[in-house]
Amino acid sequence: MKVKNKDIVVFLNGIGALKDKRFPVKVTYAINKNIRAVSGAAEAYNKTFDELRSQYMLKDVEGKLVLDEHGEPKFHEGKKDEFVKELDELREIEVDINLNMLTYSDIEKCDSDKYSTLTVRDMEALDIMLK
Repeated sequence: MKVKNKDIVVFLNGIGALKDKRFPVKVTYAINKNIRAVSGAAEAYNKTFDELRSQYMLKDVEGKLVLDEHGEPKFHEGKKDEFVKELDELREIEVDINLNMLTYSDIEKCDSDKYSTLTVRDMEALDIMLK
């Protein structure tokens, strides 16, 4: 299945909140399997993102990013737009990943008192694996 890098980032950023929750075994298995399935793509994304930051953002003598008064990274003169353009391109790249898909009926089983309730944020993270 083709998945955009931006969807992988949403999945991995949101999935941490799910690790302490109790779900039906099929849902738990799919989450764990999919974390492993997207790890390689996430690693490539993170490496490329770090290269973009090194190319476009200012660093101090210790190699740390220089931040402005709002805590945002400072860019080399006139390079912010180029960075944003390349980052958007990176986020739109599609990666072929074998995901373990769930149906909405699988997710509805979480509505039982036996399992943890899913929040809107949880559902946003799981969206990558719902058919």
